[in-house]
Amino acid sequence: MSRYPYIPHLVFNAGANSFTHVDFIGFFIQMFTQGIAAPFTHPKFMPEDVGVLSENGLGRVWQNNFFSHYVIFRCLELQLTSYSRDARVIWTSSVEASPKFLVDFEDWQLVKAARPYGTSKYHIEIVASLLERKSLSNGLDAPKRVHHIVTHPGVCATDTEGKVIGPFLVRIKIMVFYVAPLLGS
Repeated sequence: MSRYPYIPHLVFNAGANSFTHVDFIGFFIQMFTQGIAAPFTHPKFMPEDVGVLSENGLGRVWQNNFFSHYVIFRCLELQLTSYSRDARVIWTSSVEASPKFLVDFEDWQLVKAARPYGTSKYHIEIVASLLERKSLSNGLDAPKRVHHIVTHPGVCATDTEGKVIGPFLVRIKIMVFYVAPLLGS
């Protein structure tokens, strides 16, 4: 770490999921019952695999989306506080972040969660908010703080489900995402 005596900003952005397939019937039901933009804003038709572990035995989605970032932050905390001004850590959440599927508080790695992606993004919001509160509790006259900011990219086309839907539907999805804002998404 001697190469970089300080780090002013960290930006954490990961989007690992465990989607298993596309429920096309669910897609059309959501579109017809909640409006044409709903499946693109808050999709509820992509079931996720439950019980997926990483190679080192942690909940894979939780490890990729939350825990790895937290470990990096803790490892670089000294460099963040060595910056001449307040440093910032930007945590990328998602519009899918929700406590709705956080039903087993003993399952903090989200191995049993029905929707580990959104729930891991909710973990980000909780921890980043608590870290920011801790930073602010040092008082306004504290010499240097590390601020924690939660953001999300909004509704955007990514390839996080590319292996599930295939390249043809990825292209269709990208085209639809250009039209979706015109429809209220």
